[in-house]
Order: sequence, then structure tokens, then C-alpha cells
Amino acid sequence: MPNSTSVCVWVKIAYTHHMRKFDFRMDTTMADLINTIKKEAFERFDPFIDPTPDKSLFNDVLVIEAGQYNNINGPHPEVAPPMEPSSITIQEKYEGKYDQIIFYINPIKR
Repeated sequence: MPNSTSVCVWVKIAYTHHMRKFDFRMDTTMADLINTIKKEAFERFDPFIDPTPDKSLFNDVLVIEAGQYNNINGPHPEVAPPMEPSSITIQEKYEGKYDQIIFYINPIKR
């Protein structure tokens, strides 16, 4: 349950059971949320994304909002189009429905 200024966001590696909790202020923009997840993904999901010490296998991740069944890429939400950065805040986007904010990350191979 979020307090008045923060919210828990779950991030899961697509097609795995590996999840991590990220805490964000509710006034965080979607652009900042995406950038934070991308920036912290390799460290927070080590060694599941890239077991090599020099991080040479993957160089980025796609951030995908969960729950997008039957999307343009097919029936699996894990392959839905990635989130687009925007200035909309978490509070504006989810309007009080904060209990199940979940994103997938798909590592991008070099």
C-alpha cells in the first residue's frame, strides 16, 4: 500500500520468475521511471540478465507495461511494444490503482 508520496512498482524479467521491487515517488514521470529501470536493471537483476562480468551480452532493456494481451506483436504481454517516455506522472497514469503496477523487462542483445 503506497503512502501519500511513494508507490511500489514490480519489475519482472520477461518469461522468467525473477522479480524486483522498485519504489518511486508518485510524481515521477514515466520517462524517469523508464530511465531508472533501464539504469538499474543490470545491477538489480544480476546475474539473471547477464552473467558475464563485462556486461558484453546485453546492452539495454525494453520496459514493457504488463497486462497487454493480444497486442500488436501477438498474444503475449511480454512482447508488447515498449513503454514510450512521457511527462505524465505515475499518479496521473494510474489514478489511485497502485496495487499492481508491473512492468516486464526484455534484455536487448548486442
